[in-house]
Amino acid sequence: AAASWDEDKGGSGVPEALAAAVEAENLELEGSAAAEQAVHEAESKRRREAEDAKEALFRSLPAQDWRDGYFVRTDWLKHWVSLDVAEDKCDKLDNRPIMSKYLRPDPKKVGDMKVVSKPSWEALKSRYGVHEESVDLPACHLCKQSIIDHCRERKARSDLEAFALQLRALLNSRPEPRPDDDTAFWVLLLIIFAFGAELFR
Repeated sequence: AAASWDEDKGGSGVPEALAAAVEAENLELEGSAAAEQAVHEAESKRRREAEDAKEALFRSLPAQDWRDGYFVRTDWLKHWVSLDVAEDKCDKLDNRPIMSKYLRPDPKKVGDMKVVSKPSWEALKSRYGVHEESVDLPACHLCKQSIIDHCRERKARSDLEAFALQLRALLNSRPEPRPDDDTAFWVLLLIIFAFGAELFR
C-alpha cells in the first residue's frame, strides 16, 4: 500500500481511485449541464415558434373584405392577445353574447364584436374550439329581423308613452262628478281598462 501511495505521489500526487471518482463526477456534471442546456434550447425554440405562429395568426386577423369575414367577440380577442404564448390557454370561442335570438349577428351589439378573416376564424376555432351553443357569425348576415323587432318595440313604447300622456291629460281635465251620478265612475273604469289593455298588448 505504501508503494502504491508513493507511486501515486510520484505521478499526479492524487490517489488513482480519487482521481477516477473526481473525473466521473465531472463527467456527470458536464452531462447534466448539457442536458439542461438542451432542454433550455428546446423550450426557447418552442417559444419562438409559438410566438411566430401567434404573430402570423394575429397578422391574418384583418379581413380584406368585411363581407367575407366573421364576427368574434372583442373581449375574447383582447384576452387572447394578452395571453403569454407559453401558456396559450384560452377559453373556447363563444359568440352567444353577440348573437340575436335568430342565431345571427346582432346589429345592436356591433360595439362588442370585431370582423376577422375567414382563415383566421377557422384557425382560432381549430386551436381553441367553440362553445357548443355558439355558432359561426358571417359578417354579411347581420340580423335584420332583430332591428325590425327593436324598431317595433321602440314604436310601441313611444305609442304607449303618448297614450299615457293623453290619459293623464284627460283625467286632469274631467269635471267633478256629482254624488248621485255614477256615469263618471264607469267612464273612468273604461279608460283605465283601455289603458291596461294597451299596456299589456
